[in-house]
Amino acid sequence: MSNSDAPTVDELTSRIYRLEHDLNRLLSERETALTGWPNEPTIAQGFMAGRWQRRDGDGYTQALVNIPEAPFDNNYYGRYQYTWQPVVEEAPAATSRRSTYGWARASAGSAVTWISLDDILANFQPVGEYAPAGDYLLKAGGQMTGPLITRDGGSATNPGLAIGENSTGFWRTSGNLLVTSVAGVVVTQIQPALAAFFVQVNFTGKALAAVGDPVLGDDALNLRTADARYAPVGSGGGDIRAKPVVYDVAADILIPASGAWTLIATVPITLPSRPGVTSLLMVSVNCNLSGVNNVAGIGARIPISPTPEQRIFGFGGTATDPSAGFSVNFFVASSPGATTFSIPVQLNAFPITGGSPPPYTVVGGNVLVLDRSQVVVVDLGPVS
Repeated sequence: MSNSDAPTVDELTSRIYRLEHDLNRLLSERETALTGWPNEPTIAQGFMAGRWQRRDGDGYTQALVNIPEAPFDNNYYGRYQYTWQPVVEEAPAATSRRSTYGWARASAGSAVTWISLDDILANFQPVGEYAPAGDYLLKAGGQMTGPLITRDGGSATNPGLAIGENSTGFWRTSGNLLVTSVAGVVVTQIQPALAAFFVQVNFTGKALAAVGDPVLGDDALNLRTADARYAPVGSGGGDIRAKPVVYDVAADILIPASGAWTLIATVPITLPSRPGVTSLLMVSVNCNLSGVNNVAGIGARIPISPTPEQRIFGFGGTATDPSAGFSVNFFVASSPGATTFSIPVQLNAFPITGGSPPPYTVVGGNVLVLDRSQVVVVDLGPVS
Protein backbone atom coordinates (compact mmCIF):
# COMPACT_ATOMS: atom_id res chain seq x y z
CA MET A 1 0.00 0.00 0.00
CA SER A 2 1.39 3.27 -1.01
CA ASN A 3 1.58 6.30 1.16
CA SER A 4 -1.12 7.75 -0.94
CA ASP A 5 -3.52 5.11 0.44
CA ALA A 6 -2.84 6.01 4.15
CA PRO A 7 -5.71 7.76 6.00
CA THR A 8 -5.40 11.46 6.65
CA VAL A 9 -5.30 13.05 10.06
CA ASP A 10 -8.89 14.16 9.83
CA GLU A 11 -10.03 10.68 8.94
CA LEU A 12 -8.14 9.24 11.91
CA THR A 13 -9.65 11.85 14.19
CA SER A 14 -13.16 11.03 12.99
CA ARG A 15 -12.59 7.35 13.53
CA ILE A 16 -11.35 8.02 17.08
CA TYR A 17 -14.50 10.09 17.80
CA ARG A 18 -16.70 7.30 16.52
CA LEU A 19 -14.84 4.73 18.62
CA GLU A 20 -15.15 6.93 21.72
CA HIS A 21 -18.86 7.41 21.07
CA ASP A 22 -19.38 3.67 20.65
CA LEU A 23 -17.40 3.03 23.82
CA ASN A 24 -19.46 5.52 25.77
CA ARG A 25 -22.67 4.02 24.45
CA LEU A 26 -21.52 0.53 25.42
CA LEU A 27 -20.52 1.72 28.88
CA SER A 28 -23.92 3.37 29.32
CA GLU A 29 -25.75 0.23 28.19
CA ARG A 30 -23.59 -1.81 30.54
CA GLU A 31 -24.48 0.54 33.43
CA THR A 32 -28.15 0.25 32.61
CA ALA A 33 -27.86 -3.53 32.50
CA LEU A 34 -26.14 -3.62 35.88
CA THR A 35 -28.15 -1.03 37.87
CA GLY A 36 -31.40 -0.58 35.99
CA TRP A 37 -30.71 3.17 35.91
CA PRO A 38 -31.31 5.42 34.11
CA ASN A 39 -34.50 4.10 32.64
CA GLU A 40 -37.14 5.87 30.63
CA PRO A 41 -39.27 7.10 33.59
CA THR A 42 -36.27 8.60 35.40
CA ILE A 43 -34.93 10.13 32.21
CA ALA A 44 -38.32 11.72 31.59
CA GLN A 45 -38.41 13.02 35.14
CA GLY A 46 -34.99 14.54 34.87
CA PHE A 47 -35.77 16.14 31.54
CA MET A 48 -39.12 17.60 32.63
CA ALA A 49 -37.78 18.90 35.94
CA GLY A 50 -34.49 20.06 34.58
CA ARG A 51 -32.67 18.23 37.38
CA TRP A 52 -31.74 14.83 38.73
CA GLN A 53 -33.28 13.66 41.98
CA ARG A 54 -31.12 12.80 44.97
CA ARG A 55 -30.34 9.09 45.07
CA ASP A 56 -32.70 8.42 48.01
CA GLY A 57 -35.52 10.49 46.55
CA ASP A 58 -39.06 9.14 46.52
CA GLY A 59 -40.16 10.67 43.23
CA TYR A 60 -39.20 7.68 41.05
CA THR A 61 -41.54 4.94 39.95
CA GLN A 62 -39.14 2.39 41.39
CA ALA A 63 -38.90 2.42 45.18
CA LEU A 64 -35.55 2.86 46.89
CA VAL A 65 -33.59 3.30 43.68
CA ASN A 66 -29.93 3.90 44.48
CA ILE A 67 -27.19 5.50 42.46
CA PRO A 68 -24.08 3.93 43.91
CA GLU A 69 -21.63 6.54 42.76
CA ALA A 70 -23.71 9.59 43.95
CA PRO A 71 -22.39 11.19 47.20
CA PHE A 72 -24.53 10.48 50.23
CA ASP A 73 -25.02 13.84 52.01
CA ASN A 74 -27.52 16.75 52.26
CA ASN A 75 -26.92 18.02 48.73
CA TYR A 76 -28.80 17.25 45.51
CA TYR A 77 -26.66 16.01 42.60
CA GLY A 78 -26.89 15.85 38.84
CA ARG A 79 -24.74 14.14 36.14
CA TYR A 80 -22.29 16.37 34.32
CA GLN A 81 -19.49 15.03 32.06
CA TYR A 82 -19.52 11.64 33.80
CA THR A 83 -19.33 13.15 37.29
CA TRP A 84 -21.83 14.05 39.98
CA GLN A 85 -22.20 17.80 40.58
CA PRO A 86 -24.23 19.54 43.37
CA VAL A 87 -27.33 21.11 41.90
CA VAL A 88 -30.08 23.34 43.26
CA GLU A 89 -33.30 21.39 43.60
CA GLU A 90 -36.73 22.86 42.93
CA ALA A 91 -37.93 25.35 45.53
CA PRO A 92 -41.07 24.40 47.48
CA ALA A 93 -44.17 25.52 45.64
CA ALA A 94 -46.04 26.83 48.71
CA THR A 95 -45.90 27.21 52.46
CA SER A 96 -48.99 27.13 54.71
CA ARG A 97 -50.34 29.70 52.29
CA ARG A 98 -49.23 30.78 48.85
CA SER A 99 -45.74 32.17 48.89
CA THR A 100 -45.64 35.97 48.52
CA TYR A 101 -41.99 36.79 48.09
CA GLY A 102 -40.41 33.44 47.19
CA TRP A 103 -37.46 31.47 48.47
CA ALA A 104 -33.74 31.87 49.04
CA ARG A 105 -31.37 28.86 48.77
CA ALA A 106 -29.10 28.20 51.70
CA SER A 107 -25.44 27.28 51.34
CA ALA A 108 -24.58 23.82 50.11
CA GLY A 109 -24.59 21.34 52.97
CA SER A 110 -26.82 23.51 55.20
CA ALA A 111 -29.36 21.70 57.34
CA VAL A 112 -31.89 24.30 56.14
CA THR A 113 -32.05 23.99 52.37
CA TRP A 114 -34.59 26.66 51.47
CA ILE A 115 -35.37 29.88 53.41
CA SER A 116 -38.85 31.34 52.99
CA LEU A 117 -38.98 35.07 52.22
CA ASP A 118 -42.61 35.35 53.33
CA ASP A 119 -43.09 38.35 55.70
CA ILE A 120 -39.37 38.99 55.81
CA LEU A 121 -40.10 42.75 55.55
CA ALA A 122 -42.93 42.74 58.10
CA ASN A 123 -41.05 45.06 60.48
CA PHE A 124 -39.61 47.37 57.82
CA GLN A 125 -41.07 50.09 55.65
CA PRO A 126 -40.77 49.22 51.93
CA VAL A 127 -39.20 52.03 49.94
CA GLY A 128 -41.62 54.04 47.84
CA GLU A 129 -44.84 52.40 48.98
CA TYR A 130 -46.80 51.33 52.02
CA ALA A 131 -47.33 47.65 52.50
CA PRO A 132 -50.97 46.60 52.95
CA ALA A 133 -50.20 44.91 56.26
CA GLY A 134 -47.57 45.09 58.97
CA ASP A 135 -46.93 46.52 62.41
CA TYR A 136 -45.05 49.73 61.64
CA LEU A 137 -45.75 53.46 61.52
CA LEU A 138 -46.64 55.12 58.26
CA LYS A 139 -44.16 57.58 56.85
CA ALA A 140 -46.72 60.37 56.36
CA GLY A 141 -50.25 60.78 57.70
CA GLY A 142 -52.48 57.89 58.63
CA GLN A 143 -54.00 56.71 61.89
CA MET A 144 -52.75 54.17 64.39
CA THR A 145 -55.11 51.36 65.34
CA GLY A 146 -53.70 50.85 68.83
CA PRO A 147 -51.70 52.57 71.58
CA LEU A 148 -48.07 53.52 71.07
CA ILE A 149 -46.32 52.19 74.17
CA THR A 150 -42.78 53.37 74.85
CA ARG A 151 -40.20 52.62 77.48
CA ASP A 152 -40.35 54.54 80.77
CA GLY A 153 -37.27 56.69 80.17
CA GLY A 154 -35.31 58.09 83.03
CA SER A 155 -34.50 61.81 82.99
CA ALA A 156 -35.10 65.16 81.32
CA THR A 157 -32.34 64.33 78.83
CA ASN A 158 -33.43 60.75 78.22
CA PRO A 159 -37.24 60.66 77.77
CA GLY A 160 -39.13 57.55 76.81
CA LEU A 161 -40.71 59.33 73.84
CA ALA A 162 -38.48 62.04 72.37
CA ILE A 163 -39.52 64.88 70.06
CA GLY A 164 -36.89 66.41 67.82
CA GLU A 165 -33.96 65.47 70.03
CA ASN A 166 -33.40 63.43 73.17
CA SER A 167 -33.91 66.25 75.68
CA THR A 168 -37.51 67.12 74.81
CA GLY A 169 -40.34 64.64 75.28
CA PHE A 170 -42.27 62.52 77.77
CA TRP A 171 -41.42 59.74 80.16
CA ARG A 172 -43.02 57.87 83.03
CA THR A 173 -41.27 57.36 86.33
CA SER A 174 -41.49 54.33 88.57
CA GLY A 175 -43.77 56.38 90.83
CA ASN A 176 -46.47 56.70 88.12
CA LEU A 177 -45.56 60.29 87.24
CA LEU A 178 -45.88 61.45 83.63
CA VAL A 179 -43.11 64.00 83.19
CA THR A 180 -42.71 66.51 80.35
CA SER A 181 -39.34 68.06 79.61
CA VAL A 182 -38.35 70.73 77.09
CA ALA A 183 -34.67 71.30 76.22
CA GLY A 184 -33.65 69.24 79.26
CA VAL A 185 -35.85 71.21 81.73
CA VAL A 186 -38.72 69.52 83.59
CA VAL A 187 -41.89 71.47 82.74
CA THR A 188 -44.75 69.42 84.19
CA GLN A 189 -45.47 66.39 86.32
CA ILE A 190 -48.87 64.73 86.01
CA GLN A 191 -50.17 62.29 88.61
CA PRO A 192 -53.53 60.44 88.62
CA ALA A 193 -55.08 63.19 90.83
CA LEU A 194 -52.69 66.15 90.53
CA ALA A 195 -50.76 68.10 87.90
CA ALA A 196 -47.82 70.35 88.79
CA PHE A 197 -46.21 73.06 86.64
CA PHE A 198 -42.61 74.10 87.21
CA VAL A 199 -42.65 77.07 84.82
CA GLN A 200 -44.83 80.15 84.52
CA VAL A 201 -48.20 79.45 82.90
CA ASN A 202 -49.44 82.13 80.49
CA PHE A 203 -53.04 82.00 79.29
CA THR A 204 -52.44 84.81 76.74
CA GLY A 205 -55.24 86.98 78.10
CA LYS A 206 -57.82 84.20 78.36
CA ALA A 207 -59.72 83.41 81.56
CA LEU A 208 -58.85 80.36 83.66
CA ALA A 209 -62.35 78.94 84.08
CA ALA A 210 -63.95 76.74 86.75
CA VAL A 211 -61.51 77.66 89.54
CA GLY A 212 -62.79 76.29 92.84
CA ASP A 213 -63.09 78.22 96.08
CA PRO A 214 -59.73 78.55 97.85
CA VAL A 215 -59.06 76.56 101.02
CA LEU A 216 -55.35 76.92 101.72
CA GLY A 217 -53.48 80.18 102.00
CA ASP A 218 -51.73 79.82 98.62
CA ASP A 219 -54.77 78.57 96.64
CA ALA A 220 -55.89 80.55 93.58
CA LEU A 221 -58.56 83.19 94.17
CA ASN A 222 -61.70 83.18 92.03
CA LEU A 223 -63.97 86.19 91.45
CA ARG A 224 -66.63 85.05 93.90
CA THR A 225 -64.15 84.73 96.74
CA ALA A 226 -62.43 87.96 95.78
CA ASP A 227 -65.73 89.86 95.91
CA ALA A 228 -66.42 88.40 99.35
CA ARG A 229 -62.97 89.19 100.71
CA TYR A 230 -62.05 92.40 98.88
CA ALA A 231 -63.85 95.43 97.47
CA PRO A 232 -65.28 94.63 94.02
CA VAL A 233 -64.57 96.97 91.12
CA GLY A 234 -66.95 99.97 91.11
CA SER A 235 -68.11 99.51 94.70
CA GLY A 236 -66.51 102.72 95.89
CA GLY A 237 -63.92 100.91 97.94
CA GLY A 238 -66.32 99.09 100.30
CA ASP A 239 -66.79 95.35 100.36
CA ILE A 240 -70.19 93.68 100.46
CA ARG A 241 -71.74 93.62 103.95
CA ALA A 242 -74.86 92.06 105.36
CA LYS A 243 -77.75 94.36 106.29
CA PRO A 244 -77.72 95.08 110.06
CA VAL A 245 -80.32 93.16 112.05
CA VAL A 246 -82.34 94.92 114.83
CA TYR A 247 -84.06 92.36 117.05
CA ASP A 248 -86.80 93.37 119.55
CA VAL A 249 -87.23 91.23 122.66
CA ALA A 250 -90.88 90.33 122.25
CA ALA A 251 -91.98 90.03 125.90
CA ASP A 252 -90.75 90.46 129.48
CA ILE A 253 -88.28 87.76 130.54
CA LEU A 254 -87.60 86.94 134.21
CA ILE A 255 -83.98 86.35 135.15
CA PRO A 256 -84.02 84.12 138.28
CA ALA A 257 -81.96 84.68 141.44
CA SER A 258 -80.43 81.18 141.07
CA GLY A 259 -77.65 82.53 138.85
CA ALA A 260 -78.64 80.24 135.95
CA TRP A 261 -78.12 81.57 132.44
CA THR A 262 -81.37 82.51 130.72
CA LEU A 263 -81.80 82.93 126.96
CA ILE A 264 -83.34 86.29 126.07
CA ALA A 265 -82.90 86.21 122.26
CA THR A 266 -81.62 84.15 119.32
CA VAL A 267 -80.83 86.54 116.47
CA PRO A 268 -80.45 85.16 112.89
CA ILE A 269 -78.37 86.96 110.24
CA THR A 270 -77.61 86.11 106.60
CA LEU A 271 -74.03 86.83 105.50
CA PRO A 272 -72.72 87.33 101.95
CA SER A 273 -70.84 84.42 100.39
CA ARG A 274 -67.26 84.36 101.66
CA PRO A 275 -65.94 80.89 100.79
CA GLY A 276 -63.34 79.79 103.29
CA VAL A 277 -63.39 83.20 105.01
CA THR A 278 -64.37 84.04 108.62
CA SER A 279 -66.77 86.97 109.15
CA LEU A 280 -66.63 89.29 112.16
CA LEU A 281 -69.90 90.45 113.75
CA MET A 282 -70.61 93.06 116.39
CA VAL A 283 -73.52 92.18 118.71
CA SER A 284 -74.94 95.08 120.76
CA VAL A 285 -77.14 94.00 123.67
CA ASN A 286 -79.32 96.89 124.88
CA CYS A 287 -81.60 96.00 127.78
CA ASN A 288 -84.05 97.92 129.97
CA LEU A 289 -84.68 96.24 133.34
CA SER A 290 -87.31 96.27 136.02
CA GLY A 291 -87.30 94.85 139.54
CA VAL A 292 -83.84 96.18 140.33
CA ASN A 293 -83.50 97.49 143.90
CA ASN A 294 -80.46 99.67 144.50
CA VAL A 295 -77.67 97.74 142.78
CA ALA A 296 -78.00 94.39 140.99
CA GLY A 297 -75.27 92.20 139.52
CA ILE A 298 -76.02 91.31 135.89
CA GLY A 299 -74.02 88.87 133.74
CA ALA A 300 -74.27 88.87 129.92
CA ARG A 301 -72.76 86.46 127.41
CA ILE A 302 -72.99 84.97 123.91
CA PRO A 303 -72.23 81.25 124.30
CA ILE A 304 -70.08 80.99 121.16
CA SER A 305 -66.41 80.30 121.90
CA PRO A 306 -64.33 82.31 122.57
CA THR A 307 -66.82 85.13 123.36
CA PRO A 308 -66.18 86.11 127.02
CA GLU A 309 -68.79 86.73 129.68
CA GLN A 310 -69.21 90.37 130.70
CA ARG A 311 -70.50 91.63 134.08
CA ILE A 312 -72.61 94.74 134.40
CA PHE A 313 -74.14 96.59 137.35
CA GLY A 314 -77.77 97.79 137.22
CA PHE A 315 -78.99 100.64 139.42
CA GLY A 316 -82.62 101.11 140.43
CA GLY A 317 -84.48 103.24 142.96
CA THR A 318 -87.05 100.62 144.04
CA ALA A 319 -87.90 97.08 143.07
CA THR A 320 -90.82 98.35 140.97
CA ASP A 321 -89.06 101.22 139.28
CA PRO A 322 -88.17 100.30 135.65
CA SER A 323 -85.31 102.70 135.50
CA ALA A 324 -82.33 100.33 135.34
CA GLY A 325 -80.63 99.30 132.10
CA PHE A 326 -77.36 98.57 130.29
CA SER A 327 -75.71 98.37 126.87
CA VAL A 328 -72.78 96.04 126.03
CA ASN A 329 -71.03 95.08 122.80
CA PHE A 330 -69.74 91.61 121.88
CA PHE A 331 -67.61 90.68 118.88
CA VAL A 332 -68.30 87.25 117.43
CA ALA A 333 -66.54 85.36 114.59
CA SER A 334 -68.48 83.04 112.32
CA SER A 335 -67.21 79.69 111.07
CA PRO A 336 -65.26 79.93 107.73
CA GLY A 337 -67.58 80.31 104.75
CA ALA A 338 -70.79 80.53 106.85
CA THR A 339 -73.69 82.36 105.20
CA THR A 340 -76.42 81.74 107.80
CA PHE A 341 -75.61 82.42 111.42
CA SER A 342 -77.73 82.44 114.61
CA ILE A 343 -76.50 84.32 117.67
CA PRO A 344 -77.87 83.40 121.12
CA VAL A 345 -77.82 86.01 123.93
CA GLN A 346 -78.00 84.98 127.62
CA LEU A 347 -78.26 86.86 130.94
CA ASN A 348 -77.97 85.83 134.58
CA ALA A 349 -77.92 87.36 138.09
CA PHE A 350 -74.85 87.28 140.32
CA PRO A 351 -74.34 88.49 143.90
CA ILE A 352 -72.43 91.72 144.51
CA THR A 353 -71.93 91.08 148.22
CA GLY A 354 -72.64 87.87 150.05
CA GLY A 355 -75.99 86.16 149.83
CA SER A 356 -78.23 85.35 146.91
CA PRO A 357 -78.54 87.76 143.98
CA PRO A 358 -81.87 89.44 143.42
CA PRO A 359 -83.98 88.42 140.44
CA TYR A 360 -84.82 91.01 137.79
CA THR A 361 -86.87 91.30 134.57
CA VAL A 362 -85.79 92.17 131.04
CA VAL A 363 -88.41 94.50 129.59
CA GLY A 364 -89.82 93.37 126.24
CA GLY A 365 -92.56 94.47 123.88
CA ASN A 366 -93.33 95.77 120.42
CA VAL A 367 -92.50 99.12 118.85
CA LEU A 368 -95.12 100.86 121.02
CA VAL A 369 -93.24 99.96 124.20
CA LEU A 370 -90.75 102.76 124.69
CA ASP A 371 -88.43 100.97 127.10
CA ARG A 372 -88.32 97.65 125.23
CA SER A 373 -85.01 95.77 124.98
CA GLN A 374 -83.16 95.21 121.66
CA VAL A 375 -80.24 93.24 120.22
CA VAL A 376 -78.47 94.72 117.16
CA VAL A 377 -76.10 92.64 114.96
CA VAL A 378 -73.74 94.39 112.52
CA ASP A 379 -71.56 92.64 109.88
CA LEU A 380 -68.03 94.02 110.15
CA GLY A 381 -66.82 92.09 107.10
CA PRO A 382 -64.28 89.34 106.51
CA VAL A 383 -61.46 88.67 108.91
CA SER A 384 -58.20 89.10 107.01
